[in-house]
Amino acid sequence: MDPMTIAAVASAGMQLFNSFGSKNKSGGTTGGFAGGSGADIFGGAGAGAGAGGAGGLFSSFLSSGNQPGWGGLAIDGLGSLGGLYLGKKQLDLSEDMFKEGKRQFNLNYAGQQKSFNSQLEDRQRARVASNAGAYESVGDYMNKYRM
Repeated sequence: MDPMTIAAVASAGMQLFNSFGSKNKSGGTTGGFAGGSGADIFGGAGAGAGAGGAGGLFSSFLSSGNQPGWGGLAIDGLGSLGGLYLGKKQLDLSEDMFKEGKRQFNLNYAGQQKSFNSQLEDRQRARVASNAGAYESVGDYMNKYRM
């Protein structure tokens, strides 16, 4: 489509969109849903600046004069909810990582403990084998020094 056709279709669409006009008590047309004339879809006066009309739900979506609109607050609220959700997911992930790290540490520690005790027992067996009377028994030694 050429730019003129696009502009014509957009203009016709906005006219149709804003054609839900109604007369107010003073004879003026109420503001439209998106800046024209007519009532908005929520039953209130529309968002436009109609002659003598009141603003509707979307009249101050982003801003109205010097006042910030409620749209920014809504977007900030959605952003906060998204941040809460992502923060919870990150917390769950970090808890899983902690549990896995703890599990791996315990497995490693148990393996090192078993290896250490095995070396201790082997050394004491060698001592006893070389001179049986000079050293305490392997069982007594291990009960005393086992990790």
